[in-house]
Amino acid sequence: MARQPRVYIEDVAYYVTSRSGHSENLFLDEGDYKEYISLVAKYKEQYGFKLFSYVLLPTHLHMLIELRNNIGISNIMHDINSLYTKSYNSKYSKKGHLFQARFRTVIAEKEEYLLPLIKYIHLNPKRQSLVDDPNEYPYSSHSQLMDPGKRAFPNIEMETEEIFRYLEGREKELNDYIVKAEKEETDQIKKLLHRKSVVGSPQFVNRISKIIEESTRGQKEEETPRKFRIIYTIIGGAAIVILAVMVSYFYKQATELKTEYNATLELYRKTLDTLETEKAAALKQDKTIEEYEWKIKLTEKAIKELETQTQRAQAERKALDGYVLSVEMTPLGDHRQEAPRSDALYFVNNRMTSESFRQEGFPMSNYSQREDASGAVVWETMQVDAKGDVANWHGEWDGATMKGVVSKRTASGEVRDFSFVSKGERLRNK
Repeated sequence: MARQPRVYIEDVAYYVTSRSGHSENLFLDEGDYKEYISLVAKYKEQYGFKLFSYVLLPTHLHMLIELRNNIGISNIMHDINSLYTKSYNSKYSKKGHLFQARFRTVIAEKEEYLLPLIKYIHLNPKRQSLVDDPNEYPYSSHSQLMDPGKRAFPNIEMETEEIFRYLEGREKELNDYIVKAEKEETDQIKKLLHRKSVVGSPQFVNRISKIIEESTRGQKEEETPRKFRIIYTIIGGAAIVILAVMVSYFYKQATELKTEYNATLELYRKTLDTLETEKAAALKQDKTIEEYEWKIKLTEKAIKELETQTQRAQAERKALDGYVLSVEMTPLGDHRQEAPRSDALYFVNNRMTSESFRQEGFPMSNYSQREDASGAVVWETMQVDAKGDVANWHGEWDGATMKGVVSKRTASGEVRDFSFVSKGERLRNK
């Protein structure tokens, strides 16, 4: 399988496997396993990535990760493995590399492969005859998913709730799903992971392949000749500044945005088409094309910068922090017959709470946010009160409407779910 570049893509699952470099054991005693897990916990907190599943085996390891905060998989694996290598070499008076230089990754579509990959990872100890039941293996996330009391280190509480939403069940259903797996199921996943670098629906594979192709093309792109590169830098820099000012102004003047932005973008695209046509004509006539090449690159850069600045302006308009949203909470499940109630969601200094949940004793909590494929802001947080009750929030904000769900689970095991939707404009929290 050809090596793929280490691209940063959100909202997908990265299946990662890393092996020892000389067929020796990575972990020689219980302390080694715990040391590696502690490093995973350390960098998970530092980098904010999601960890859906992991297993540490004597000669290799598997993890299922979702990237966040623009931190790539190479940064994560390099920092964890290099620090563990230093600790290992110091402990056992060794030198040199411990891991193979290059770990393997497979990019997977979460909707289709999140649960099958968790199953595959957790069944590794059984396949290697280390245990008869994944519940018996101490160095994997299986026991954490099965026991709420074990999910704090590494902290995978939010990921566990997301897994349960995909499964539409909880601990018992997940355990049954994993331990009752047929050998043919895991064999198929194993073959797929060895043959493919991207797995998912045809639409997903096409989308990811295009992202990887663009990344590869960018890495291999030849530099513009020196005499044109100076002009390219000067003009390109000026264009970027002008475009940034234009976009910021247009977004403040909402009525002018569509006409002015679209007219500018259309002008750049027509210019690009003209340059490509003239370049092709010059090639046919055996004329030099260097001038066309640097002009084409400059125009492409201007288009990209205009689109980037527009996305940033849109993100600023959709920023949550500093606002209060009036919402209507509607009970779900067994409590559907109850009438909806009004509430208010507060987003202050990257922390969130609601008026009704605050009155019930739930403290404000840090929330994470990202942008999905449609451009909407997706945010999540978890609150725990002094009684041990837990509230898991998941919301989507498109700049105009907030909607989402919250699941409240008491320490005694009672679960109440609500959907919520904003009722009006957001108000600045002063």
